[in-house]
Amino acid sequence: MRLKVISVFAAISMVFTGGVLAHQHGGGDHAEQSEYTKFEVDAAHTQVGFSVRHLGIVNVRGVFTDYEASLKMSEDDFSTTQLEFTIEAASIDTGVGARDDHLRSADYFEVETYPEITFVSTGVQRHGTGHAMTGKLTIKGVTQDVTLPVTFGGPVSDPWGNTRIGVELTGEINRHDFGVAYDAMADRSISDTVRLDVQIQAIQQ
Repeated sequence: MRLKVISVFAAISMVFTGGVLAHQHGGGDHAEQSEYTKFEVDAAHTQVGFSVRHLGIVNVRGVFTDYEASLKMSEDDFSTTQLEFTIEAASIDTGVGARDDHLRSADYFEVETYPEITFVSTGVQRHGTGHAMTGKLTIKGVTQDVTLPVTFGGPVSDPWGNTRIGVELTGEINRHDFGVAYDAMADRSISDTVRLDVQIQAIQQ
């Protein structure tokens, strides 16, 4: 897993440009570029997770361990948040090696042909008593507009004098919308709905 910072899930579009990149994790109304504050994603406290129902009775959970992310916003206005992610599809980890290999195959993510999953936020809006983030998610070369509930935390100061914020993205997508499925009895035991759970902690630069 690599961690890097760049001035940018830019490419989900999923290139989960202008902010900071962390190996593992980066919409709103756009202010002038110079007014944006950039954040470096803290890989030690960030996770790109998901879950699906198996046979309708339990959740099977997994994570993507290799990614880059960019996050920035204007002042302390979370409505201006811009997040971009690029995920290495081959880094999927559900804790079972044989299952992960199958998920990497052409039956599901087909990682040799489509190595990246990307997300690029396009805005943040009020959603009931909270917020929702809109964006373009790309999986297996298919790009769909998605709207995901988002929760913001902070800003807070850590014991070392850094300013940190939190971004929690949840929501559901249908894997068939992105072609992540195949015609077999085993596939029909897995729910069409995939629940996303992305937890991001980032440090102001």
